[in-house]
Parts: sequence; C-alpha cells; structure tokens
Amino acid sequence: PQVVPLRIRKGAGASISFTVSEPPTQDPAVTVAGNAATLTSRIGTAYAYGYTAAGTEVEGEATVAVVAKDPAGNEAQNEFARVVFDFTLPSLSVAPAKQEVIQGDTLVVTVNSNEDLVSLPSIAGFEVAGSCWQSGAPRSYKCSIAVPGNQSEGLKDVVASGADLAGNEATGKAAVTFKLGGGFPPIITLGSLSPNPAREGAVLTVTFSASQDLTACGATLIHTVRVDSAD
Repeated sequence: PQVVPLRIRKGAGASISFTVSEPPTQDPAVTVAGNAATLTSRIGTAYAYGYTAAGTEVEGEATVAVVAKDPAGNEAQNEFARVVFDFTLPSLSVAPAKQEVIQGDTLVVTVNSNEDLVSLPSIAGFEVAGSCWQSGAPRSYKCSIAVPGNQSEGLKDVVASGADLAGNEATGKAAVTFKLGGGFPPIITLGSLSPNPAREGAVLTVTFSASQDLTACGATLIHTVRVDSAD
C-alpha cells in the first residue's frame, strides 16, 4: 500500500494505491479520515484511488482505511496508512542587515521560518529578485539583493516567499529605505556668507544646500590676495 504525498494542504490531492489478495465482489471502499475516496484505476487486483482535501478535516494525522469483501462474503478492513492534513501557512520573518541602502549596495537579509520549507525561499525587492541559501541554523536562510538605482527614493518592501512541506505558500516582508547616492557626488550650492566683507578675527557663517543627505560636512576658507600692479 502507498499514499503519495503523505502531507496534503487544502485543495491538494493524494493518490492511494494497493492490491488485494483475491478479486473482490465489488470495488473496495476507501476512506480518508472517514471521507470517501474516489476510484481512479483498476487493473486486476491492483487499485488506485484519489482523495482531495476539502480543508474541513481536522489537521494532523488521519487514517486511510480500505474495506473489501471476497466472493464468499468475507469482509476485511485494513487501516494500512496515514496522511497528515496541514492547512496552516508557514510564518516567515524577514530581517535586513541594514535599514537604509543606496544604488550599488548588496543588501543581505535573514529569513527565518517556523517550520520546514520544501525548498529555499525566494527574495525580491527594489523591483529585482535576489538569491537565497541555507544558513547554519535550522529553518534559517540568508539572502542577498543587488540594489539597482532605477527607482525613486523612499521605503521599499523586501519580500520573502516560501512553501512548507504540504505546499502551503506564505510571504514575509520588511521595509528598507532607498536613497539615491552611491557613485554620484553631491552637488553643493552656496547660499550665503556672512559677514561679507569680514575683518580679521570675525566668525564667518556659511549656508549651503546639498543634492543628497551628507554623512559629514565642512568648509575651507580659501584666502585670495588681490595685487594691483603699477603702470
């Protein structure tokens, strides 16, 4: 006897196959958690049935039972296998290594799941897809995204997607601030210089604007000497 797959989600089907020792008087009755399965194939004494989870079954292990009757009227019942109903989505947490990025950065993201996933999760953000790999911890993954610059500044969602062993799909996300910058230097526009002219010992106040946020700033006074030449 065989049931494939052993773990099923709502709307997914399981295939149940088995053989009987002698031809029954009628097709065996097959139930999953007490609900009737449907005959899909009969070749001699080999049978195949299908069952689709409605989502109303009790989550957890359930019994697959077969009842058959031979020509003499002897009835046999065999609870020969179990399936697991799993209707709960996995929970994915997304933790970016930093909260602010610029174009050209590589953003590393940690993705954790509360249950085993059928494969590596996927990661996407900034209108591009990234890549993920298994980290050292169970149910924990590392992902990376190469940040492009073809978008506006502001909060951007980084979204991870994954499916559990039953195929239930879920997503998790976190917001990261994108700012223009990187290889482009800021444009500085001088606003005012006061007092102007200034005497020796005076404190100069300089105002200016920048085309992007600055991590540091300073001002250097360049002293220009005017020389008048006599004719």
